[in-house]
Amino acid sequence: MAYTSHILDQVKTLGFQQATATSISLGIDDLLTIPSKGWLVQDAEQQSLILEKHHHYGNVHAVEKLRQSIEIWYATSEYLRQEMNPNFRMTDPFNPVHIMSFSGARGNASQVHQLVGMRGLMSDPQGQMIDLPIQSNLREGLSLTEYIISCYGARKGVVDTAVRTSDAGYLTRRLVEVVQHIVVRRTDCGTVRGISSNKHQLSIYRSHMIKKRFGVVRESRGLRWMSKDERGGAPVLEIGSKSTVGGGVEDVYGEDRATEDQPVTPWTISVASFSS
Repeated sequence: MAYTSHILDQVKTLGFQQATATSISLGIDDLLTIPSKGWLVQDAEQQSLILEKHHHYGNVHAVEKLRQSIEIWYATSEYLRQEMNPNFRMTDPFNPVHIMSFSGARGNASQVHQLVGMRGLMSDPQGQMIDLPIQSNLREGLSLTEYIISCYGARKGVVDTAVRTSDAGYLTRRLVEVVQHIVVRRTDCGTVRGISSNKHQLSIYRSHMIKKRFGVVRESRGLRWMSKDERGGAPVLEIGSKSTVGGGVEDVYGEDRATEDQPVTPWTISVASFSS
């Protein structure tokens, strides 16, 4: 028993030794910046200055200026991204950052680009691109202005979740307020108005739209063959809809797909049918 435990202890020690010897540690000195970044950023700044002068003299519209400015800095950021991998291979092929990011295990080139390249363009709370890019990377550190610009981009997921949740709740409340007075009182309104379609279009409705999105078409009562089409002479089919009938009819709203019962109000159905 003691001999077996001794063997297991040696296996454990050997495992820790090899894991320590072959592991990858990451330090700030391993973040190798791109040598060509300086003149690339300087060239982009000169192009932006020329563009600003054209806008000042009225040769370029504000919208066009914003678009061209974004294109300039986006091209600069992409060129730095392309220079990143060759720089690692020539300088230090066994760089921990290079090994971890391009091994396929964790991380990607975009994250390394923000570490050693430049953070680039950021979006504002409305989702619009800001024409003032973050020229620094996380290795060099950000200025106060760059940090404030990047704050929303870093917390975008959390902020969007909170904003969209409140917007969705408010939209649901408005929808309920609009239709709360509608009550289904009749089974069939007997209208002759609807959405015109021929036999070929009907097959498309049945296979693609109605079955998947609007429920099932009722052959007995929902589909009504009308007279010849005045324009082409082909028989047409009038499919009643909420927009043409006016609402308040069971067959227009369809049926409850959960219980297969007729709806009492429009809010009791899960999918709407185009039958009338």
